[in-house]
Amino acid sequence: MTALVIGHRGAPHAAPGNTLAAFQAAIDQGADMVECDVRRTRDKVLVIHHNATRRSAAVSRLTYEGLVRRCRHEPPTLEAVAALCAGRVGINVEVKQRGYEEQVLEVVSRRFSPQRILVTSFNDEVIVSVKRADARIKCGLLLGPRRLGARRAGRELLPFQWAQQCGAEYLVVHQLIAPARPSPRRGGAGILAEADRRGYPVMVWTVNSPQRLRWYLSAPAVAGIITDFPGVAAGLLGRRTPVQSMPAL
Repeated sequence: MTALVIGHRGAPHAAPGNTLAAFQAAIDQGADMVECDVRRTRDKVLVIHHNATRRSAAVSRLTYEGLVRRCRHEPPTLEAVAALCAGRVGINVEVKQRGYEEQVLEVVSRRFSPQRILVTSFNDEVIVSVKRADARIKCGLLLGPRRLGARRAGRELLPFQWAQQCGAEYLVVHQLIAPARPSPRRGGAGILAEADRRGYPVMVWTVNSPQRLRWYLSAPAVAGIITDFPGVAAGLLGRRTPVQSMPAL
């Protein structure tokens, strides 16, 4: 399996995250894909913005121009990011809320082949909606420590059940629930071992230390890592040109 290097909000240590400058930096550093957070404003503009609010106002209730006035760094539109990245790297769109999945697909599909698109979300229903709109688009179900909580029984099994139920081809997990050195006390052999057993590809976020990057990039079940330092990860792989498609399932 060829592991993808995915720039988390671009390369946020080179430029403010989720800006065109950060995405350009990730491209320059050898990322295979850039990850961006997408929300929709009141006037139906798809904007790259992580938080649900800006200065106590919901992004969904602001116009795009109103949001720009509240931001220190102008948040780009998804259209602008797609234009910057098309033909250079793939795009990983994290859809933050339900209701605009088809609009997202319309924008990215104009510039990218399905093999260069990854849609991720913490919301199972977003994945279902995307797969219903275009079954060719690969999806990843995002999971963080909170969703598993204090569960121990079936800790390795549940994430795969959730991903399969909504139709996600990838399980995209925080490194805290897929540790490089799993502890039996925290849940048996670990999610990565279960992924390897099932042949189900996993992506891990947000991995930044060179030691951990090296470990995850060499793990058989890991299809990609999402990192703030795409240049470091690409360097560890000795990669000079981006991968041209999603890893095969």
